Amino acid sequence: SVSVGTATPDGSFASFNRENTSGKYIDILGAATKGYYGKVDFKYNLSNHHAFALMVYASQNKALDRDPNDGSIPHFTYSNYSSGGYVTQVNSVEYGSKTWNTSALSGGLCFFQRLKFLYFNFKLMIGFQQVRSPESYYNTSGYTYEIHVGPASSQPYTKNYFQPAITDFTLVLNTGVDLGIKLTKKVSLKVGWDGFFSKVNFQGAYKRTIILTCLNAGVTYVIN
Repeated sequence: SVSVGTATPDGSFASFNRENTSGKYIDILGAATKGYYGKVDFKYNLSNHHAFALMVYASQNKALDRDPNDGSIPHFTYSNYSSGGYVTQVNSVEYGSKTWNTSALSGGLCFFQRLKFLYFNFKLMIGFQQVRSPESYYNTSGYTYEIHVGPASSQPYTKNYFQPAITDFTLVLNTGVDLGIKLTKKVSLKVGWDGFFSKVNFQGAYKRTIILTCLNAGVTYVIN
């Protein structure tokens, strides 16, 4: 069968990471927003109610570049701070983050029930997932001055952060249900729900819990 639909993110995948704002690195990856996905799945019947299932899917979710609460640019660093006898004041910020991409190959068991021209499927699968983070940048500017001298000693300050897209590979769990209606002996229309659950750790520094909830519609073709 072939299906397409919406992909709604959840977990830390769908939020900005506020945990690290001043260490050796800052996590400037944008929060994932609602996107879309497509999948192709195959089933081999083992009995009248069980089948082996294999699925390939891919999704794309745009990354937020504004705080969803007030529409402002999210702050990943302190707007002002003191260090080594100097005070730094950040006055302006530029930020951008592109697109999250995920894809996976999964296999598992499918349990189904036929009722005349209707059928119901439930599947439980595990697979290998690729997650690609969005390219992101965060540029700040302002001024800095020596504490014992005061603002009269101020100098221009700029600090630019750039995070290229990173690809990580991980295990993914997938569960889902389908409801289909037969049009002919070989062709059916179906609607369904899929849930994907995984964790990624980009370069040991940028961690995310990836949760995708997907609604889809598609076509199934039976090969005898």
